[in-house]
Amino acid sequence: MLDWGTVVVDSVMWTAKAFAITALVFVAVIAALVRFTRWGRQWWRIATSFFDPRNGAGGLVLAARGEVDRPTGDGLFLSQHPYLPLGTLRDAVTYPRAADHDDAALRTALETVALGHLAERLDTETDWARTLSPGEQQRLGFARILLSSPAIVFLDEATAAVDEGLEHALYRTMREALPDAVIVSVGHRSTLDAFHDRVLELRGEGRWVVSDLEKSR
Repeated sequence: MLDWGTVVVDSVMWTAKAFAITALVFVAVIAALVRFTRWGRQWWRIATSFFDPRNGAGGLVLAARGEVDRPTGDGLFLSQHPYLPLGTLRDAVTYPRAADHDDAALRTALETVALGHLAERLDTETDWARTLSPGEQQRLGFARILLSSPAIVFLDEATAAVDEGLEHALYRTMREALPDAVIVSVGHRSTLDAFHDRVLELRGEGRWVVSDLEKSR
């Protein structure tokens, strides 16, 4: 009778040996490429920089300790080019939370952000990312804020396509509607200072400064 146990073990041993040999060859080839080729040395510098604590926030391993707290409740992120799903205007303005809002609330939100001309097109289905201008898309993003009432809002150049006067009106409306919300903005205009308490300035080479802002709004 054949000793199937011996055959199986022997097969497993040879498989493990083959895997080990293949892994060693692979590592040797990668090491040679890294050591003797220009792109390999560049790749190695980039890869190791992620673990260099001297890079500050640019590294994966930081030479620091601390705690990060966030308020309870939902958050909302608005980029410079807000995502607009295919479908109706109703779908676009309530994204990403398709909560039940009556038509009156939707129209009021649109009118508040200077999009009243779209108030009667809630059920119009089209590619709104192509239909609306960049400025209209950003105003639509602020309508989402008014409808969802998040506890924290992140705005990444969310008013870059509108003029400073409209930007001021949008931020003032948001602050009045959400007095207790945390607002975090990324932008280049100093006009945003009036709606924030602190500013984080990144000065390059891992240097940064946090300073308080005077209330002038």
